[in-house]
Amino acid sequence: MDTKDVEGFLRTIVVVTAGGSLLNAIKNNRYAYVPVTGNSSGNGEMPYAVFNMSVDMAKYLCGKYGLSSFVFTRLADDGIFHSEYWEINVLDAPCKKGENEFIRKDECDGLKCQIPFSTLEGVNRLLADNMKHMIEVERARGNWSVNEEKILDFTINRVGMSPYLWRAGLIKGFYQVIS
Repeated sequence: MDTKDVEGFLRTIVVVTAGGSLLNAIKNNRYAYVPVTGNSSGNGEMPYAVFNMSVDMAKYLCGKYGLSSFVFTRLADDGIFHSEYWEINVLDAPCKKGENEFIRKDECDGLKCQIPFSTLEGVNRLLADNMKHMIEVERARGNWSVNEEKILDFTINRVGMSPYLWRAGLIKGFYQVIS
């Protein structure tokens, strides 16, 4: 997918099969997500695309909630989204830091799920509007060094209360836009 098609602030997409506890954790951590069409796990859980989540957070949440794999898609320097398949090292054993961790298995740019293009456009429009408002607020507070890339890096690659609150600001109104 070329970024000429999807301009804006979308940097990563994690595709996970989620239900119950994992979906609640995604919601509670203020990540924007949408259901996607594609193969489900066979246990009745739906695949979801989670926007602007780091690979480290995906590994952590999938390990915590017992998933054995996920797909991580990132915007590369060449301006194209590249997908990677991540899987737990030993499939029949629980994820355990230092012993049985997620490893990158393969590139999978022929990803077998579909996210409607209108959803991606809507996500980027919403992120752009919310980003503009967040920057205005920060500059009114005297924080002149804030910019779009700093906010995205902070919300994608950091953990804690501040990134949580900034993610909440970025996805404000998200579920009204995509419904």
